[in-house]
Amino acid sequence: MSKINYAMAWVGVASLSILLLYNFVNVISRYLFARPLPGVTELSGYMVGIFVFLGLAYARETNVDMTIDILSKKATGVKGFILNCAIGIIMAFTALVLLLGGAKLAIDKIGVRSSTDIAVLLFPFYMVLPIGSLFLFIQSVQELGSLIFSRKERE
Repeated sequence: MSKINYAMAWVGVASLSILLLYNFVNVISRYLFARPLPGVTELSGYMVGIFVFLGLAYARETNVDMTIDILSKKATGVKGFILNCAIGIIMAFTALVLLLGGAKLAIDKIGVRSSTDIAVLLFPFYMVLPIGSLFLFIQSVQELGSLIFSRKERE
């Protein structure tokens, strides 16, 4: 699972790099030639989505995601275990909702093109949401399982 998460995170980094390069070229084109590149705002939105959703599972796996750990640092023992289980269940449920909702949204976008002048197919960009959410769900369930089984081994 780790290698897949890592590869998806690199695809996200590549999309962010392309986005930065495209915006840089757009600025140069706009100021030097008075001709901005088409679809910069639209493509920026898609590329940021790719970056975010393909990096979620990797961020969760390596614990570099943003957390609010005020309670989890203070809760120890059984209370800490219950709190961490609840957080894991909420994370898995959220990922499942994103997966199912994203899949429906992506299916609705099959064959649909964007309304701007570049008219890109929307389906590939919308598929990033369910794909990233699937791996986030798997990562969350895996963490929840290891939390529960490590607790049972200690008892």
